Amino acid sequence: MRKLLLSLLCLLFMTGVVLSADAIFVSFKDSKLTVKEGDAEKTYTVNDSTKIIITDADGNKKDGKLKMLENMKSGKSKMVITTEKDVVTTISVKAGKKKPQE
Repeated sequence: MRKLLLSLLCLLFMTGVVLSADAIFVSFKDSKLTVKEGDAEKTYTVNDSTKIIITDADGNKKDGKLKMLENMKSGKSKMVITTEKDVVTTISVKAGKKKPQE
């Protein structure tokens, strides 16, 4: 019984440490990512270990680079970010629209 309670407690603790949120891109400067979550703007730290995943219109996933964040337009790009405390661990972004077939 004690093992079960400890394992449940650990599971709840680990779930609380890593959070994922839908956000709208605001700005990226000096390794600081500012996003809008709901009505509030929040600033997170982005480092070299932050993983960026780009999903194209067909659902194919590929790795992105931090340089991509500098070219994003404020208020236009939606993303899902995963954080640990105030450090971003993963950024998931959907790419542009599907190209029409000829």
